[in-house]
Amino acid sequence: MSILRSTLRGAPGLILIILSITPLHANIGRDFGKAGKAGKQGEWITENSVLMEHDRDHQDTVWTLETALQHTPAWLPNTTLLLESGWYQWHRPKEGERFNGNGDLDFTALYQLFASHKAASHRPAISLGGRVKFPTAGNREIGTGKFDYTGLVVIGKELGDFEINLELEYTIYGQPDGAGGLDPDAPERRRDQLFYTLALDYDMAEHFKGFVELYGETGSIVGDA
Repeated sequence: MSILRSTLRGAPGLILIILSITPLHANIGRDFGKAGKAGKQGEWITENSVLMEHDRDHQDTVWTLETALQHTPAWLPNTTLLLESGWYQWHRPKEGERFNGNGDLDFTALYQLFASHKAASHRPAISLGGRVKFPTAGNREIGTGKFDYTGLVVIGKELGDFEINLELEYTIYGQPDGAGGLDPDAPERRRDQLFYTLALDYDMAEHFKGFVELYGETGSIVGDA
């Protein structure tokens, strides 16, 4: 297991090195599965990015090097595959020690059940998929060290120059060590979560987009609303 985990931790960096000379494509993760963003068969798209997040509640600033790789196999009709990794992170809390290390690796497969129709039909595009989180993070402050599993549904429709999408996700977490064992009410135990994102996109120009999103989630720990 240790050899496999070490291999998985190194894989995102190797992918970044191999693909760093390929053309970049913004917002792979955000656009994945949306009605107007279905990939062409046989197409490969990669994205390399730097992300900075600041959590005002916990007063923590996180810098992440991210790699995303999307492929639509010609031999697998209506299916798109996505590999994502925040493969290295630097955490800079306002209080306490700083830490850094490898992030986790996510693999998602999405099947387009119904395609989008721009014509008179009112039927939306519907895609069904699943995601597995591989626990490649070695630092327990960054990752739990356990596999997570997510089911997702994406419903979208193009309306002229606008596009509206609703994404629903349900995640089953692997419980980290010391998370209360089998006791479902243990305060350290992570609860399964439902996430939703409602997004409205407007392509203003070839390389410029405006969008607004409504996002929500259920509580992740016991007693969390």
